[in-house]
Amino acid sequence: MKREYISFCGNQKKFVPFVSKRHPAIRHARFAEGGGGSDKDDEEAKKQLLVEVRAAAKAELKNDALYKEFETMSEAWKKFPVENVRSLCDDKTGVIARFAAIDAKMIELETRAAGSNGRELTLRGQIEKWQKDNKESLDGIRNKKKMNLEALEIRVANVPMLPANTYTAGSVIPVPFYESTINDPVRPQPTFWDMLTKGSTDQPAYGWVNKTNVQGAAGFVGPGVLKPAISFQLDTNISNYKKIAATDKVAVELLWDVKGMETLIKDEIRYQILIKLNSALVTNVGSATEPTGITNLSVAYTQTGISTSNPTYMDALRAAIAQLRNGNIQGDITILINPVDSANMDMAKATDSGVYMLPSFVSADGKSISGARVIEDPSIPVGFFLAGFLRYYRVLIFKPLFITFGWENDDFTKNLITYLGEMAIHQFFNDAYTGAFVYDSFANVLAAIETPVIP
Repeated sequence: MKREYISFCGNQKKFVPFVSKRHPAIRHARFAEGGGGSDKDDEEAKKQLLVEVRAAAKAELKNDALYKEFETMSEAWKKFPVENVRSLCDDKTGVIARFAAIDAKMIELETRAAGSNGRELTLRGQIEKWQKDNKESLDGIRNKKKMNLEALEIRVANVPMLPANTYTAGSVIPVPFYESTINDPVRPQPTFWDMLTKGSTDQPAYGWVNKTNVQGAAGFVGPGVLKPAISFQLDTNISNYKKIAATDKVAVELLWDVKGMETLIKDEIRYQILIKLNSALVTNVGSATEPTGITNLSVAYTQTGISTSNPTYMDALRAAIAQLRNGNIQGDITILINPVDSANMDMAKATDSGVYMLPSFVSADGKSISGARVIEDPSIPVGFFLAGFLRYYRVLIFKPLFITFGWENDDFTKNLITYLGEMAIHQFFNDAYTGAFVYDSFANVLAAIETPVIP
């Protein structure tokens, strides 16, 4: 609890009252300071000054008990020399100045006490108790005796602590609680990369040999007849690894300030490398330093002899499966479609009855069409599909993703650290399996398999 102490001077002759600057007594007192006069003139001036001082006190002091105390005390001032009475009019150190300060505090505290349901002792009660406890000393002072007067201790009314008056400007209170993890933004994921079957090798150059230009064939012959001849050629191919990298230069202070910052940096480098690799393996044109995407190694739908009326997306995928199996390549077929196209396939209904359509070659959950697995992948654009024997799209990891860090140039003196993420892979496709992938739009296949309307 805050306490303020107000004490009256022990020597009454040193009391210097205050009169408001706006009161005539001030102007009179200042005028009276101009010079002396006869004793009779001094007495008249003192009487007039006392009248105006009391009037000023009456106007200034709102508390009746304070005014009565002042009035009683001022009776003794009649015996003071006129010079002492003039000093009572000092507007800074005078007695009325002190009484006025007490009066203002009384009004403030009584107002606060009124709003606290009477729980706080009013200032009037505190002063009356002080007067009662120190009656003997006050009486002695009035009779011009030197007395020891106990200080008046004002107990300030309790002010409730509220957020508005407790929290300083700019303080972060209450302290917020933060989750232990930092949330990653929602963005594309390396789905195609995760789905691929990958191998590994420690060879910077990886080669293979294809049998090509096969000539001749076996035949039935009679005795002594020239036997059919066959021949072929050997073609060598070499894959040189392709390297992908990303760097992040950061200040050491960031690693100090944010717990787990190094992990965040490493995770971001890893994501950037894998998402770039994912998109390249789907759509990249390819070069000596970049892999070729599977869509650029695919063929379009060209199968003939398949047709149906009112074909659907499921019919289009069934036709693509037929083309793959008709190409003499064996193995499991995987189909990749965009989630939007997958939803449209699930919601297909009969035009007349509105009943959901589910062809006999499609599983109940729609994830298998004629034995081929159907996977939703946002890497495939809406309106297109990729179907094929994915095991013929070869990816071998030469150097798995690794992250190193260090300094370059004058980074050491600048407290800058560079994080470097790198990865190296072989990506290749054996021309012997051309036709193992079909990439086309649904619109093209639907147009190719739709039975012409005969008028």
